[in-house]
Amino acid sequence: MAQYISIIIILIDCVNYLKNNGYDIVALSHKNNDCLLEEINIFNKIALCIGSEENGLSKEFIELSTYIAKIPIYGHSESYNVSTSAAISIYSTMKRLRKSNINWKLNEDEILSLKLAWI
Repeated sequence: MAQYISIIIILIDCVNYLKNNGYDIVALSHKNNDCLLEEINIFNKIALCIGSEENGLSKEFIELSTYIAKIPIYGHSESYNVSTSAAISIYSTMKRLRKSNINWKLNEDEILSLKLAWI
Protein backbone atom coordinates (compact mmCIF):
# COMPACT_ATOMS: atom_id res chain seq x y z
CA MET A 1 0.00 0.00 0.00
CA ALA A 2 2.82 2.44 0.88
CA GLN A 3 4.42 1.89 -2.53
CA TYR A 4 1.09 2.69 -4.25
CA ILE A 5 0.77 5.93 -2.25
CA SER A 6 4.32 7.02 -3.12
CA ILE A 7 3.69 6.34 -6.82
CA ILE A 8 0.52 8.47 -6.68
CA ILE A 9 2.45 11.30 -4.99
CA ILE A 10 5.17 11.14 -7.68
CA LEU A 11 2.53 11.18 -10.45
CA ILE A 12 0.76 14.15 -8.88
CA ASP A 13 4.09 15.97 -8.56
CA CYS A 14 4.82 15.20 -12.21
CA VAL A 15 1.41 16.48 -13.36
CA ASN A 16 1.82 19.66 -11.30
CA TYR A 17 5.33 20.21 -12.71
CA LEU A 18 4.02 19.84 -16.27
CA LYS A 19 1.05 22.15 -15.62
CA ASN A 20 3.33 24.75 -14.01
CA ASN A 21 5.48 24.63 -17.15
CA GLY A 22 2.59 25.33 -19.50
CA TYR A 23 1.44 21.83 -20.45
CA ASP A 24 -2.15 20.73 -20.85
CA ILE A 25 -2.62 17.25 -19.40
CA VAL A 26 -4.60 15.00 -21.74
CA ALA A 27 -5.96 11.89 -20.03
CA LEU A 28 -7.06 9.25 -22.51
CA SER A 29 -10.07 7.32 -21.26
CA HIS A 30 -12.82 5.28 -22.85
CA LYS A 31 -15.07 5.72 -19.80
CA ASN A 32 -15.05 9.41 -18.93
CA ASN A 33 -14.45 11.91 -21.69
CA ASP A 34 -15.21 15.50 -22.56
CA CYS A 35 -13.91 15.40 -26.12
CA LEU A 36 -12.32 13.39 -28.89
CA LEU A 37 -8.53 13.32 -29.20
CA GLU A 38 -8.78 15.33 -32.45
CA GLU A 39 -10.48 18.19 -30.57
CA ILE A 40 -7.52 18.84 -28.25
CA ASN A 41 -5.86 22.23 -28.74
CA ILE A 42 -2.42 21.41 -30.18
CA PHE A 43 -1.34 25.07 -30.08
CA ASN A 44 -0.61 24.49 -26.38
CA LYS A 45 2.04 22.07 -25.14
CA ILE A 46 0.37 18.76 -24.27
CA ALA A 47 1.23 15.65 -22.30
CA LEU A 48 -0.67 12.56 -23.47
CA CYS A 49 -1.39 10.23 -20.55
CA ILE A 50 -2.56 6.64 -20.83
CA GLY A 51 -3.40 4.36 -17.92
CA SER A 52 -2.96 0.63 -17.53
CA GLU A 53 -5.10 -1.76 -19.53
CA GLU A 54 -6.74 -3.17 -16.44
CA ASN A 55 -7.48 -0.05 -14.38
CA GLY A 56 -6.89 2.93 -16.66
CA LEU A 57 -5.89 6.22 -15.04
CA SER A 58 -6.64 6.86 -11.39
CA LYS A 59 -9.51 9.09 -10.29
CA GLU A 60 -6.96 11.53 -8.82
CA PHE A 61 -5.10 11.72 -12.14
CA ILE A 62 -8.31 12.26 -14.11
CA GLU A 63 -9.28 15.12 -11.77
CA LEU A 64 -5.91 16.86 -12.39
CA SER A 65 -6.18 16.57 -16.17
CA THR A 66 -6.94 19.50 -18.44
CA TYR A 67 -8.78 17.29 -20.94
CA ILE A 68 -10.28 13.83 -20.77
CA ALA A 69 -10.19 12.61 -24.33
CA LYS A 70 -11.44 9.56 -26.18
CA ILE A 71 -9.96 7.82 -29.20
CA PRO A 72 -12.83 6.89 -31.52
CA ILE A 73 -13.44 3.15 -31.76
CA TYR A 74 -15.90 1.29 -33.92
CA GLY A 75 -17.28 -2.21 -33.69
CA HIS A 76 -17.73 -4.40 -30.65
CA SER A 77 -14.56 -3.54 -28.71
CA GLU A 78 -14.85 -1.15 -25.79
CA SER A 79 -11.24 0.08 -25.87
CA TYR A 80 -7.79 -0.39 -27.40
CA ASN A 81 -4.87 -1.89 -25.51
CA VAL A 82 -2.27 0.52 -24.11
CA SER A 83 0.30 0.20 -26.91
CA THR A 84 -2.36 0.69 -29.60
CA SER A 85 -3.79 3.71 -27.75
CA ALA A 86 -0.31 5.22 -27.49
CA ALA A 87 0.42 4.62 -31.17
CA ILE A 88 -2.91 6.07 -32.35
CA SER A 89 -2.71 9.14 -30.09
CA ILE A 90 0.91 9.94 -31.03
CA TYR A 91 0.24 9.38 -34.74
CA SER A 92 -2.92 11.50 -34.65
CA THR A 93 -1.20 14.34 -32.78
CA MET A 94 1.87 14.29 -35.05
CA LYS A 95 -0.33 14.27 -38.16
CA ARG A 96 -2.12 17.38 -36.90
CA LEU A 97 1.17 19.09 -35.98
CA ARG A 98 2.65 18.44 -39.43
CA LYS A 99 -0.41 19.99 -41.09
CA SER A 100 -0.30 23.04 -38.81
CA ASN A 101 1.88 26.13 -38.90
CA ILE A 102 3.20 25.39 -35.40
CA ASN A 103 7.00 25.44 -35.05
CA TRP A 104 7.22 22.14 -33.17
CA LYS A 105 10.63 20.85 -34.31
CA LEU A 106 13.76 21.07 -32.17
CA ASN A 107 16.33 23.65 -33.24
CA GLU A 108 20.01 22.76 -33.70
CA ASP A 109 20.98 23.81 -30.17
CA GLU A 110 18.20 21.68 -28.64
CA ILE A 111 19.23 18.67 -30.74
CA LEU A 112 22.87 19.06 -29.69
CA SER A 113 21.90 19.48 -26.03
CA LEU A 114 19.86 16.26 -26.12
CA LYS A 115 22.65 14.35 -27.88
CA LEU A 116 25.18 15.51 -25.28
CA ALA A 117 22.85 14.51 -22.45
CA TRP A 118 22.80 10.94 -23.82
CA ILE A 119 26.60 10.62 -23.90
